[in-house]
Amino acid sequence: GPATGSEGGSEELHRSDGKILSGLRLCNWLDGVRTVQRRLGSLYNEMAQRVLGVAVPAESTRLECMYEAAAIFKLALSAFEAAEDASNTSLVLSNLAKVSRQCAAVPLPKVEAGPKGKSPLQHFKEAEQMCRAATEVLGRREIQPWLWNVAQMELATCQLAEGVYRLENESLACIELHVTAIAAGSDAEFCAKEKNRATAINLLMRALQTFQMVGNVAASQLAVAHYHLGHALCKSVLEGDAQGAGDSLDTSRGRRRSAKVTLPIRHLEKSLAFFTATEFPIDFIRTSLQLARLHEGVSPPSLERALAHVVSTGKAFLNLSPAEDTPSGNDASSVKFPKLAGYDVETFENLCGEVEVTVGRIVRELIRTSGSTSARGVAYKDLYRIILRGPRGDAAELGARLTQIAQKGADERLF
Repeated sequence: GPATGSEGGSEELHRSDGKILSGLRLCNWLDGVRTVQRRLGSLYNEMAQRVLGVAVPAESTRLECMYEAAAIFKLALSAFEAAEDASNTSLVLSNLAKVSRQCAAVPLPKVEAGPKGKSPLQHFKEAEQMCRAATEVLGRREIQPWLWNVAQMELATCQLAEGVYRLENESLACIELHVTAIAAGSDAEFCAKEKNRATAINLLMRALQTFQMVGNVAASQLAVAHYHLGHALCKSVLEGDAQGAGDSLDTSRGRRRSAKVTLPIRHLEKSLAFFTATEFPIDFIRTSLQLARLHEGVSPPSLERALAHVVSTGKAFLNLSPAEDTPSGNDASSVKFPKLAGYDVETFENLCGEVEVTVGRIVRELIRTSGSTSARGVAYKDLYRIILRGPRGDAAELGARLTQIAQKGADERLF
């Protein structure tokens, strides 16, 4: 009853500040049970938000704060349900879903037993269940369109996060799901990973569809969804999972593109509409490399298109050029490369090397297929000489070489 909710709340409320306590004093039972329950729910909701807002450096402490916030959100949920307040019940369910999604991103301690020791996939499952419950409470979308969209946006965000988790942690995801015993052999492991990837692709597609249905979605979220979906589909095509490796990308010869091949291209290219070389150079480089791998890896390959994509990264490397009169070394990376936010110097250097190797490999194959003594073969040899010269790991120098290759390729219609 109401008394239990009030007593349970007092212990928690005494930990907060004067505003929360003064709010509790406003809960006068003479105002009616539903009114008081609604006020209590609002107070609990505010308390939980404040717990989430506390900055904690340690991951274990951060996880404890999230569990504490979830417990208080559940008190708010009980209060709003008792008040028969569907709108606030839906909102708190969306808040609980957000907490579960955030818990999935925090690494678990090495030993953690009991109900708190949930795996990321368990957290994602709980989050999705709460999102669905949030929409069910509202009934039709037309009744509360804003709250319906909040719940649907959180659902799509959960699906996006779970899809990315499955792609980046294939072995862990397979073990968590108990799809099959990885130790059963290479065939069993392949089937488990294939099933996990199919699940991830399905989640990413549903997330993207929901983002598009809700509308008014941040361009960054759409770009991230397009990138990861394109990346997953690309891996399936290149590994033959989607049976698309035998389709040609060369439309100039009148060949029909397979939907299995064009789909990842379309998603990756849509992500590039946001991940521009100027604003997001690292993401632009990664996406362009993915497109180059796809064009190079299908049979027969479209080497000219692959080369065009990887060479286009030159403008991104020029945007990552170190500023003048800045110290060298990893300690100065944030000063030298202000657009490397979220990435370490090692990641950047690996991308430099990968781009150089990819350009060299594609150009060598173009020399071979064109004939080393033909006019095009000689022209490709000139491109190969350009990519060979210069030190590795120098963004400005690599960007200049790639720009030179792009210009020469355009002038001589090489790609």
